[in-house]
Amino acid sequence: MAGSLERLRAIYWDRMVPMGRRLRAAEHVMRYELGPGSAVGLEPHEIASDAYKFFALVAHAPDVSGPHRQSALEAMTVVENARAVAGAKGREQGEQRILTVRMVNAERSLALRAAGDWERVLRENRVWALRGEEEVEVRELPDQGLRRSPTDGIGDMLNRAQAQPASEQEARREARRAALRQVRAKNRADAWERLLELQTV
Repeated sequence: MAGSLERLRAIYWDRMVPMGRRLRAAEHVMRYELGPGSAVGLEPHEIASDAYKFFALVAHAPDVSGPHRQSALEAMTVVENARAVAGAKGREQGEQRILTVRMVNAERSLALRAAGDWERVLRENRVWALRGEEEVEVRELPDQGLRRSPTDGIGDMLNRAQAQPASEQEARREARRAALRQVRAKNRADAWERLLELQTV
């Protein structure tokens, strides 16, 4: 495959090749470069393509015909769409991380208060909370299992939860609290439970 790609790249950068052939070669290379999973973990500005650079040059070249310019512009939208999708996913993941940090800190605070350690932790200036900029493991919480479709909102999930028997609601709440207590910062040692008088770790 690598040999074929290099030959196709050589074709679209060769000014002696007719423009139609150059555009077709670049389209094939870009489809490969932006295949499934190629943009996973990348920032939007990092999603690029050697073929995209070629299309950009063609689109802005003064001596290119109208149809060829249009073909280049249409091909460029494929990369720009991938960047837009990556940007939206990045924002969603960032919002989910912030929400997770807030819920984890709330649960830690409750646990420390219930153990009677809250005042001591504050007085001794112990590190018990996650910070907003920290890297955390974002995991699915039990309540998220109530989401039936991507369009379901929090209200839909709450309605389904409230329709369950009281025993199931209590079990789900305890499972949710346990899951939140297990979330740790990934960028530092985070053994917050050692602050409890009854050590659980």
